[in-house]
Amino acid sequence: NTDDYEKIKFWNVVTGNLCFEKKIMLDKNILFNEEITGYGFEDVDWGHRAVKEDINIVKVGIGVKHNETSSNINNYKLKWYYQALTGMPLLIRENISAAKELPLYFLEKNANKTFNQKLILLFVKFFMKKQFANLIEYFLSTTDNKKIFYFPLLFQILLVYYYYLGIKNRNNDFIKQDDTKKNWFKQGYK
Repeated sequence: NTDDYEKIKFWNVVTGNLCFEKKIMLDKNILFNEEITGYGFEDVDWGHRAVKEDINIVKVGIGVKHNETSSNINNYKLKWYYQALTGMPLLIRENISAAKELPLYFLEKNANKTFNQKLILLFVKFFMKKQFANLIEYFLSTTDNKKIFYFPLLFQILLVYYYYLGIKNRNNDFIKQDDTKKNWFKQGYK
């Protein structure tokens, strides 16, 4: 009975750490969309379509060891950059309703924005400069092993900044599957 477990939001689905009944997924035609070749949104698309088909995705009490290869904020910020640069344009093209439900969709050019979201975007655009981002990153990387200096807001600011940079640096070319073996992807960070 899935009511006994905590439901996972579709944007938090990591299919590499998931199990499901294959027959259900095949019957409902919930397969990976092979057109989403950028970083990070193939799982989001899959999870969104599963939830729309009334499939509950739940967290169970089984531990999963995940080898995070982007082991520090200096590398982790690149995940956010590439999600915005390569993944989100493909998700928008392939599943706009999933894209619109994501927490950072408001940063997209044509998104409707609430007043608070407009303020965040204003802050990111006009006050968050590379030097400020470098300062935050330096602070976070040098204090990483000291819990007293853990400030989640600083992590969030830095990640939103790099996501915004990814949006800003987009062009109209969508990447191909082979392109994922170049640059940041080739380094093995995930």
